[in-house]
Amino acid sequence: MSIKGKLIGLFLLMSLVLGLLAGYLLWASFRIRQQVDLFIPAISGLRGVADARINITRQMKEVTDYLVSASPEDRRAYGHFAAATRTAFDLWITSSRNQEELGVPGEAQDLERAVHIREYYEEWELLVAKLFSMTAAGRREAALRLFADRSDQLIEAGVLAGIDRALEDGLNEVQDAYNELLMSIGLIPWLAEDGLHRIRGTQASIEYLMAVNRVSAGVNKQIKSLLDYLLLGGEHDMQFFADYGKDTKSAIEACARAANRKAALDPANKAGLLNEVMTIERSYGQVLALAEKAINLKRSGRTHAALELVVTGLDPLLDAGLMPKIALALDDGGKEILTLSATASRQGVIAVILVSLFLAAGCFRLIQVMLTSLARLRTGIETIGKGDLDYRIKLGTSDEFGELATSINTMAGRLQESRADFERLNLELERRVEERTQQLETANQGLESFSYSVSHDLRAPLSRISALCQLFLEGEDPDLAPAVQDALRRIGLATQEMELLIASLLSLSQVASGEISRGRIDLSALVQTLAEELRQRDLSRQIEFHIAPGVSASGDRDLLLVALANLLGNAWKFTARRPVAVIAFGVIQRGGQRAFFVRDNGAGFDLKHAEKLFTPFHRLHKTE
Repeated sequence: MSIKGKLIGLFLLMSLVLGLLAGYLLWASFRIRQQVDLFIPAISGLRGVADARINITRQMKEVTDYLVSASPEDRRAYGHFAAATRTAFDLWITSSRNQEELGVPGEAQDLERAVHIREYYEEWELLVAKLFSMTAAGRREAALRLFADRSDQLIEAGVLAGIDRALEDGLNEVQDAYNELLMSIGLIPWLAEDGLHRIRGTQASIEYLMAVNRVSAGVNKQIKSLLDYLLLGGEHDMQFFADYGKDTKSAIEACARAANRKAALDPANKAGLLNEVMTIERSYGQVLALAEKAINLKRSGRTHAALELVVTGLDPLLDAGLMPKIALALDDGGKEILTLSATASRQGVIAVILVSLFLAAGCFRLIQVMLTSLARLRTGIETIGKGDLDYRIKLGTSDEFGELATSINTMAGRLQESRADFERLNLELERRVEERTQQLETANQGLESFSYSVSHDLRAPLSRISALCQLFLEGEDPDLAPAVQDALRRIGLATQEMELLIASLLSLSQVASGEISRGRIDLSALVQTLAEELRQRDLSRQIEFHIAPGVSASGDRDLLLVALANLLGNAWKFTARRPVAVIAFGVIQRGGQRAFFVRDNGAGFDLKHAEKLFTPFHRLHKTE
């Protein structure tokens, strides 16, 4: 797989995994938060209903106590529980409204029922205020009769019965919200166990709450039946007392079971919970003992003593243990649920971070492998670049780096073969150069021998021939015919031309074999010297020399002198038939370089023969 494909694949995989994980966690966290938002109002509503039930039953007892004793303490206690009841109604109604806004089915009817029950309760409060006023005015008997006629109708049928139905509905709503929350928590595996534990603790608190409410309802009904019997003396009230007692005992047993379940989920508070249940059981036993004494006093005709016993003896028992403050347990459960929701989001973020770190580690490992391959490639290229063609790059990968290393190794092998071929060719070339050099040296030696022969063997005879011709011409032999004299002159001229040719050959040989010595040469001065020598050859000629001043060049002085002498000599020779000969020397710019020239107004030559200009012993035209 190519590196590009690996990087693209890794990037897409990382993006996909992170996107799916983040999306799933956000969705799961949103689901949990949504269910928590439903669960908390349901618990709050249930707590409001339960608190209303407990506090109303305590208000009912305090009303009876006040009607019996007309004690200001009982009236203040009634006010305290009345305030608690109003707070419970506010919590109940607010929770119902919140659930209605969240779209919980049936909450509109629940809210309407809560408002309706509170209206009945407020009507009952008005009745109680009237009863208190009558009692304070000394009309206790009338107040007791009005209380017996109206209070049960309002509070039992209009308020408590509706609250009991609301408790049952609220418990069902909490149970539904509980099940939905369990399913939502199951979406995040690492939260399932902890979340289930916390929710079960909250559920146990709810069960405990309901059991305590049943205990409260049963005890208050028994107390109401007991007070009715003590005030009115009806035997059916005693039957009610016994029947409500069965419900109370059953509720206490349920309370004990709920406490045991809650203790199992919360071992740290196990002792306190079990002690609370034992307190409820002990307090209820004391209530039954107190009721039995009051009933005996009533039957013995001591009704007032019986009422006094109930009024003064029940409050300490109820406050001491029969009505435990379990609202705090529900509050703690709600806080645990909110903590669970925050934990879901926080652990989701942690999970995303961990996955990101894992993928980042994978990327780091891949980059590390790539950098190692690059380092080996760089080392190999530098080593081979320095000339070590035996070095080979070893990567062991099948990606582009591996292919590149293979290509570089192949190239190094071919370069190694090429270098071997080059060394063989170089040796062959050196051998051939040596052979050619040796041949050239042999040829030069032959040329030198030839030059020597020309210089010594040919020039001596020519000198003798020229001297003899000159002797004959200078002699005073009158018999020498003119034709012979002309022939002798021609022979002398031919020998002179031959001597000039030999001198040229010797000069050419010396030029070709001499060593070059470079330096800065004043060409204008050289030309000026050569021009003066040419003037002295024939003082009768009219020659104008135009020499550019200050022209210099880098070269060998002797070779430049030979070249200029030949060029100026040709110009002097081929301007011989001009009345006024003009010979110029100068420099021009051509093709970005300096070009030196010798120009004259002589015979000139046809440009088609220009290639023969610097060829030795070639002529551009005939002598004449």
